[in-house]
Amino acid sequence: MKVIGSVFCLLFWLTTNALLAQRSEPYLFEEFKSNEQSWPFIGANNDYSIAIEKGHLVMNAKATAIHTYKAIEINEDDDVAYYTNMIFMGGDHTAWIGLHFNMNTDVNKYCSFVYNNDKEFLISERSGKKYEVHRQSKSQVIKPYDYNSLTIIKKGSTYKFLINDKQVHELRIKSFYGSLLGITGNRNTQIKVDEVQVYGPANGRQETYDDESTFLEADVNAKAKKEATPEFQEFMNQFARVAFPYNFNPQNAQGVDVSSYPIVQKTFYKYIASSVRNKQMWAMCQLSDCGEGYALLMMNRYQINQQDISRFFVAVFDPSGKLLQEREVGEMVKENGSFFKMVEFKAYKEGNVMNIEAIETFSNGNKSRNSVRFNTVLCN
Repeated sequence: MKVIGSVFCLLFWLTTNALLAQRSEPYLFEEFKSNEQSWPFIGANNDYSIAIEKGHLVMNAKATAIHTYKAIEINEDDDVAYYTNMIFMGGDHTAWIGLHFNMNTDVNKYCSFVYNNDKEFLISERSGKKYEVHRQSKSQVIKPYDYNSLTIIKKGSTYKFLINDKQVHELRIKSFYGSLLGITGNRNTQIKVDEVQVYGPANGRQETYDDESTFLEADVNAKAKKEATPEFQEFMNQFARVAFPYNFNPQNAQGVDVSSYPIVQKTFYKYIASSVRNKQMWAMCQLSDCGEGYALLMMNRYQINQQDISRFFVAVFDPSGKLLQEREVGEMVKENGSFFKMVEFKAYKEGNVMNIEAIETFSNGNKSRNSVRFNTVLCN
């Protein structure tokens, strides 16, 4: 009996420790270096595209909301934590991106933890046609135009919700529809997902160090300068480096006329209406170097009818000098010798985010506000 008892205890000890060892490993660890874990719907059509590129899941929801998902080997009684790190790349800034969890195989019953680029988060539940919002609120821990992490920690029926490792809400959820975990984006959103993890809360998540958001700025700058053509480098040299915060008002306006540069002629003056006269392009300052090239503050001055217009905008170029996008800041308008509209703006950095806050003041005293924000690492 003693021998049998000893053997039983040994087998119990080995089995228990094997299970504990297995539990110490994450249920899911995904860095998107490939699609070995077989996320569905990878591909593209007229409505959406989902791809794995450069260590990211890249999702572009064009005409419809999209998601991709994985089955997690958990049951309703398991304590579990879900984690993802993602960035909004473009589209509707108020549209939701994030996670579906506790999702059934028909993907029509699930809970959601999502956020948008307007510093809002939403916790909701859908059961077929029934839809319930548990919590919707603004949060200052959300970083627009930058990476944001979402964490859900389940212990029993209590769920804690964290953004960038700061708790934003806690509630009890009774429903467990299934074990699928989904990554989702509303219509007209483009997102990049850096990683997804599902793990035991007692063990914690695994740390990773190849996040695109941690690229050294010096390495990015060196790459951009290496690829710049001599023509574009000469153009770039006309943009002043300024200290931030950078405050612009008409009294301190300084810039360099770059109207005659070949890149300007080719990029900005290819299609100009015949009614536009005395067109000029001015280099104001360089706002940032980034992985996609350079973000530059420029002024386009021209006359049309009786108006003299000075338009300020952010121009994002790739390293070779190709214009990727423009973002409007504001403009000054002089009409019949008097200013009809004036503009002042402030550019300042918050971490990886460049903010430009502009106020246009009209001659009747009315004011119009505009804001431009972009990630200085990615220029998005």
